[in-house]
Amino acid sequence: MDAGTGRSARQRLAGQLPRFAAGLLLVAAILKLHALLTRPTSNQSLFLAPRAELCLAYLEFLLGTWLLTGLGRRAAWWAATAFFATVLAVAAYQGWTGQASCGCLGQVQVHPWTMVAVDAAVLTALLLSRRQWCRDEFPALAVGRIRWIGLTIVCFLGLALAAWMLTSQDTNLLARLRGEVVTLRPFLTDLGTAPAGTWQSFRIEVHNSGATPVRIVGGSIHCACRIANTVPLTVPPGGQLELNLMGRFPATPGRFQSEYVLYTDHPQHLILRRRFTGRVLADELPPAESANKPTP
Repeated sequence: MDAGTGRSARQRLAGQLPRFAAGLLLVAAILKLHALLTRPTSNQSLFLAPRAELCLAYLEFLLGTWLLTGLGRRAAWWAATAFFATVLAVAAYQGWTGQASCGCLGQVQVHPWTMVAVDAAVLTALLLSRRQWCRDEFPALAVGRIRWIGLTIVCFLGLALAAWMLTSQDTNLLARLRGEVVTLRPFLTDLGTAPAGTWQSFRIEVHNSGATPVRIVGGSIHCACRIANTVPLTVPPGGQLELNLMGRFPATPGRFQSEYVLYTDHPQHLILRRRFTGRVLADELPPAESANKPTP
């Protein structure tokens, strides 16, 4: 009797494990949205611009909601397993390339290897729960229909939002949601591949959606980035200004990401932050040093 009770309790626990994964997905989605709407430079991801990050947050919200409803359990299990296997691989790549934070939880700094352990634990829990989760009965017919209708509506609205987000020409959507007047584009600039120590030029745009001019009074002047234009410069009301910057490839081989800043006289946007990324080649010298290196 005790053995049967214990076995039944373990089966019930196994059947609930996917809902713990659902809770983690919902928390991650909420933290991503909070970071996107409050601090646009908090994202550390090498792969996602804000627009795609917003779509990922919705995907996490949708998948978490799907698991919680208990509908289409077999399909939901496969979707969740594929998702966590993917994010596990991404976190492992970020840890292997030396990233300080995976950016999975918005402004909450989590080391990629910590996230690898969490994703691996969730993936293991999903694998252990497969038999019981997929075997459990569905809700009563009436309740099941209501849940299916609700989930279908959420999916339809989400897919419409994602399609609009990815195809719309309106690149100021998140800026307007955050109430920003002065914005920088792009969010993340890829400098490509070069040897360590190489200085690479790139261009950015400063957009002013306000009714008054905004002056650019300074910018990054340090070992990783510097502004090439002579400041101050003025961005007209409703206009834009193109700036030239120089980014330096660090000494460590592999992927990197660095931050640069611009300083303005706008009271709400005294400091503007964005990032650039690239890949450093291993065991190579930049062109200037290679030319001066003596031959044996």
